[in-house]
Amino acid sequence: MSKFNKVSRQREVTWARLHRRLMWTPWDYSGVLSEASSEFLKHSATSINTNPGYLLSALLTTTIFVLSLSCKLTTFHGFDCVPNIYTIFVGPPGTGKSQALQAGSSTLLTDLIQDKELINFVIDKASPSGLFKRLSEDKKGFLISPEVYDVLGKLLKSDDDSSGDTALFCELFSGEAASMTYATNAERRIPKDTPFSLLGASQIKPLAKLLVTMDQGQGLLDRFLLITPECYMPCTEDRQRAKAYIESKPLKSFRNFVSAVFDLHQAPKCYRFHELAKLHMEEKEKEFLTELNEALRAGTIPPKSKRIDIVQRIALGIHVIDHVLAQLLAGQAPTQPDLDIPKAVLERAFVMTDYCDMQKEIYVEFIDSITTSAMDEERHQPTREEVQEAVRLFAGPVVHLRSFRSSAKRAMRTITQGEFMSTCSSMPEWGHTCTAKPPGAKSSKFFIKKHPDTIQWDVAGQSVCGLRLIPALISAQK
Repeated sequence: MSKFNKVSRQREVTWARLHRRLMWTPWDYSGVLSEASSEFLKHSATSINTNPGYLLSALLTTTIFVLSLSCKLTTFHGFDCVPNIYTIFVGPPGTGKSQALQAGSSTLLTDLIQDKELINFVIDKASPSGLFKRLSEDKKGFLISPEVYDVLGKLLKSDDDSSGDTALFCELFSGEAASMTYATNAERRIPKDTPFSLLGASQIKPLAKLLVTMDQGQGLLDRFLLITPECYMPCTEDRQRAKAYIESKPLKSFRNFVSAVFDLHQAPKCYRFHELAKLHMEEKEKEFLTELNEALRAGTIPPKSKRIDIVQRIALGIHVIDHVLAQLLAGQAPTQPDLDIPKAVLERAFVMTDYCDMQKEIYVEFIDSITTSAMDEERHQPTREEVQEAVRLFAGPVVHLRSFRSSAKRAMRTITQGEFMSTCSSMPEWGHTCTAKPPGAKSSKFFIKKHPDTIQWDVAGQSVCGLRLIPALISAQK
């Protein structure tokens, strides 16, 4: 049974308990923005019968996309990039996902397009070829879906026949150029640094199916920000108090906020990080690289994450929201935010990203536990140390690859000549390699031992990678 079918066969109660588990570690989303902005966001969410986690996800992604239309972000490495971002927020039906999507994104962008007379860059549904055509012509796009599995699942499902969009989504996230040649049309090209972001909502079971589709080793899943917030619904009294709070403020909705962000960034700008923020980023990257290198040395699964890329883009969104929203709430005309993103904002972005990565890890580990039976058992791969020990224990003063393979454990019979000679060359204290060419035959490479009779027999019999001849040799020695 395939991994996809294994996930599809799970009972609803399984997903309900997974959702409860994801909410075991609650996180106060108000810590992302300043106090005034967080309070307004909280009451805005309550007034439309949703929760702050959903609304923040929508507003943050929308803000970053509006900025990407004209702005670049200079990473702490010194490279300019377009801040594209992919976000999915998750929750059960009836918890206000549609309201958050409309109030924090789709309605705001529809009004912006009408007010500013812009080309319609909002995409709700598209085929793989249709999406490519749209982006190649409009040079921008924002994919928004109230059930992201219905859209993204179909776009990625056809990837088995090389027509899916997995590679395209990876390229767009990084701002790379893309091209497609059709049988009936000329080549279409999406230029470098095309603004493109994705915002969607989903229930847990459809998301699990989508994660199985995305987690195929291409790295697409690593580029997504998954958020599963606490989604307890407000009561009638809470909604009434929230509406009264909104009425007392100069800003009644986020419409003027998005319009102000667009107006302030019509001229191209480039945001960057403050020097202290750069140092903080370098420390975080060092931690990631250390973990990565240790995994590579140990032969374990390395960490797969675009955390460093995502957190910088989130920091940009938080920085602009804090500045512009605070001025609008104070009844002031918004001014241009500082182009230097401070360390404090970056730290808040890391807190949000780490929380989302923790939840993504729970999703992936749980799905793996469901689908393990659909996968083959792990195949052991010999390490260099195991090969070295097997060479030392090989009977006789001369070790030839063909003889070595015939008497070694099954896992070592796949050793290539390059691996064998490289390993032998790393053992100068035990011998040396040489090449011999018999008349009329190809040259052969050997390992000649310095002291072939010097073997610790008591230890050799306990070797985890010993040869099949070892037990007999030990018996003869005794």
